[in-house]
Amino acid sequence: MQGFGRFLTLAAIIAWGGIAQAQEVVEDDQINYLTGDPASWPAELEATVAAPHNHKVLLENDQVRVLEVTLAPGEVEPLHFHRWPSVLYIQQAEEWIDRDAYGQVIFDSRKVPPMEFPLTMWKGPEAPHSPVNLSDSVEVRLIRVEIKGGDMVLQERSDLSAFAQRYAQAWSSQDPDKVAAFFSPDGQLAINGDAPAKGRQEIAAAARGFMEAFPDMVVALDRLERSGERLLFHWTLTGTNTGPGGTGASVRISGTEAWLIAPDGLIGDSIGSFDAQDYARQLARGDLHTQPTVAEADQIRAAVANWVEIYNANDWTRLAAQFTEDAVMMPPNSPAVVGRSAIARWEAANEDGFRIALLPEEITVTGDRAFVRGRSCVFIPLDGAKTGVDVGKFLEVRHRQSDGRWLISHDVFNSDLPAGGDLADSCPDEIANGILEGIDAENETKSSNPAVFSLSTLPRDVLGPLVTRQVVNGTQMTFSRWDLNKGARVPMHRHANEQISWIISGKAQVTSGGRTYILGPGNIMVFPPNVEHQVDILEDTVAADIFAPQRQDWIDQAAKAAGLSQQTCRIERAPGAINQCKGENQ
Repeated sequence: MQGFGRFLTLAAIIAWGGIAQAQEVVEDDQINYLTGDPASWPAELEATVAAPHNHKVLLENDQVRVLEVTLAPGEVEPLHFHRWPSVLYIQQAEEWIDRDAYGQVIFDSRKVPPMEFPLTMWKGPEAPHSPVNLSDSVEVRLIRVEIKGGDMVLQERSDLSAFAQRYAQAWSSQDPDKVAAFFSPDGQLAINGDAPAKGRQEIAAAARGFMEAFPDMVVALDRLERSGERLLFHWTLTGTNTGPGGTGASVRISGTEAWLIAPDGLIGDSIGSFDAQDYARQLARGDLHTQPTVAEADQIRAAVANWVEIYNANDWTRLAAQFTEDAVMMPPNSPAVVGRSAIARWEAANEDGFRIALLPEEITVTGDRAFVRGRSCVFIPLDGAKTGVDVGKFLEVRHRQSDGRWLISHDVFNSDLPAGGDLADSCPDEIANGILEGIDAENETKSSNPAVFSLSTLPRDVLGPLVTRQVVNGTQMTFSRWDLNKGARVPMHRHANEQISWIISGKAQVTSGGRTYILGPGNIMVFPPNVEHQVDILEDTVAADIFAPQRQDWIDQAAKAAGLSQQTCRIERAPGAINQCKGENQ
């Protein structure tokens, strides 16, 4: 056993020395494999569960697992995955291939230069795959050393999220030692470039300073994401500065900690940052009209879009439910309308048959209160099946509810048009291209006008923890912009649309037609109609796609989710009417 231990040490040293090291980037002389997020792989496909005959456990502890892997001549290994990074010492093999979960060949030893055995290499976590030994006489034999500890570990996403939630709760507990307990004994925490607090005692002292300054402090987890070797813990702190020497001001500040996880599974190093100038301003004046976080801005825009959709369906009872119980609506030239029931009655009596477009131009947040200022177009039916447009403005006060919804407590709106003047013939493009739901190309001038959009105001569709999308539908094409975190996968699929993909930043691996392509910044790839393809994100990536014709499947799915008819979404519409129908497929 001692001799075997010396052999493993030598193998690891050889591997890390760089001999025959395999990487995710596919080169002609390297072994190709697929990686990703182990948390998304079915537990029943873990190697020792799905293929126990081929994986014999020689040694396992908290740091490593050592497997003896064999594959008999002609044998097809069951589909399985390896969740941890590994050092492989391949003792013998002849010809073999490897297939992914869809049966696509991702490696063929016959198509690369001859390999000399024994061979040592490094691999990251391997997505579900199924090797096939093509030899009639030679058994594939190798030793796999799986590395569990250290910051190379891709822990289960659910475990990481639970860890981050408990960490936020510790900061909210008024017990600084609970915060320090999340760090390794020799861990460290640096905040805004200051000298790091080293060790649990100093980290507890740093946490105590915030807790004493804000006795009612609450720290909330906004999101957790991976960035290279670090995990980014995004947080929001709320509290009142009533501690010793405090100003009594309410503070609401957001920031980030970038973690390195130590071998013991705790935080080894954390680099914290937040807007110190905004923090100082809030301490002096209180939490006044601060910029919302990205998540808050997206939530509020989504709430406005939902309000517009319900308004354009003329469902006044549902619309009233978007207001707080005691909401106040202040229409022009009319008394204030108070309460949900009164708002529903007023809308039914005064605006039945109307439709609306809204452009939020400014969103500010004070604690759980948001102010939304913007411009509007109200589309009013006229005699002779024509439509007039009342161009105006609005100001909403929205309150965040315990379930996260932003409901309207105060709503003020009025017209830009002269009193007694005629309605406009069309809605300005910049308003129509904001949040516009259910407005068809009724005015001929709209269908011939170009449209301008801003990514800063387009809604974001969150398709999962690693994928966010923004969509613009024209009459003939669909444009989409993607924010894709490392480990995301768009599974093998096809569509009738031709697709042009552009990698703006990051790195992606595309599998199509039995071949694998690595795309980086500036690369553009064209997919003919009905060609199967899969995309695996190797680094945090920003990408853009253009589809022709437009993605009717996205449009139909969104229509179904919104309770709209597919026929409604198939109407040929003005370019400004782009946001009604957006879907969730890839």
